[in-house]
Amino acid sequence: MKIIFYLLPLLVLLSCSQNQKADNLSIEVISINLDKKENKEMSEFIEKIELIPLHTDTNSIISTYKKIDYCDELDMFIILDKELVVSLFSGDGQFIANSKNVIGEGPNEYRTAVDVIYNPFSRAIEILNPYGTIYRYNTSFQFIEKISLEQNSKIFSRFVSISNNEYILTPVMSGYKDATIVFCNYNKKKIIKSISYEEDCISSITMNYNPFFTSNNNLIFSPLCLNYSFYQVDRVNQDITPIIKLDFGDNTIQKESLIEKFGNSSQENENREDIERNLKTLNDINSFLLKSSASIPIIKFFNEQYIYTYSIQNNNRISYIYNRKNKQSYMQTNNSPTKLIFCLGINNNCLYSAIQPYELEEYVDKNLLPTDYQSIVSKINDEDNPIIVKYYLK
Repeated sequence: MKIIFYLLPLLVLLSCSQNQKADNLSIEVISINLDKKENKEMSEFIEKIELIPLHTDTNSIISTYKKIDYCDELDMFIILDKELVVSLFSGDGQFIANSKNVIGEGPNEYRTAVDVIYNPFSRAIEILNPYGTIYRYNTSFQFIEKISLEQNSKIFSRFVSISNNEYILTPVMSGYKDATIVFCNYNKKKIIKSISYEEDCISSITMNYNPFFTSNNNLIFSPLCLNYSFYQVDRVNQDITPIIKLDFGDNTIQKESLIEKFGNSSQENENREDIERNLKTLNDINSFLLKSSASIPIIKFFNEQYIYTYSIQNNNRISYIYNRKNKQSYMQTNNSPTKLIFCLGINNNCLYSAIQPYELEEYVDKNLLPTDYQSIVSKINDEDNPIIVKYYLK
């Protein structure tokens, strides 16, 4: 599986010069010790594995994915690939539709895409371009409408809906000043409020595919950067509050020491030189951290019962699962013979991810597959679409 770090989208940046109020929430601190380097057998913490091969034919082939998300309401996988095609597959892997015929320069077409979601308020598949324009289609990719912002100078990377025409967007990070989320009202065609989490932003290293998710009916934000905190979103008051913080002990990275060593990338991006200077500072920090012994959580999410992190430390890739109810934890490194691939999300006790067909031996313990899945595995070809893997935690 090719590992892609979302360090900094240089070309894009340089070419484009009802929740409860969370104020009084206490912060849950989770201590994580990755120095133990435990390598649990998959059978010690996984009850069973399910495979969902995504249907493969000439019309449904997808390239390397940029995002895979599961929509529980529609029982559907939504996939954005590197060719900017959005593909829809049912929960059992059947092909539904894709957006190949609506990519272009026409009035009902989109030319570029950075994110895709299902909006439960508009009941549409929505595609975001870098400038904040949103294209709405039904699940057959018939055009519904296009909505946009006026007088916007920001470049965006991800979004989530909080009502039919209200959204939260995340800007592309070219410096610490971009560690913000923006609340937008598309009826008014403008940004209503910008909230900073700069204090907690350490560097731009991330592999986080889906920064927004729900837990116990609350909208949660897990930033697209190296940041040890999870935030609860207050939709009504348009704010965020940290609710969980990860503590890696002595391996926790101190932002102050990085600023002392490399300088601060908090200067305003007023011109191309400012952008380039901030980008260089962040890239220098990223390079230093990736060569260090620090614990770098590059994917993290949680639900009511589990916290999941996928971290890098001393060239090891480490999966860590913490049960919030019984306080047990499980760890695996990339040295395990059959290992957990990095995961994309969790639904109840089920972690899900995607693998290529030729990666089955590496990431799937066949002893944990139901009997009828053996016949499914025998029909998979290396050239087929990715396989959705579901790891059911004990």
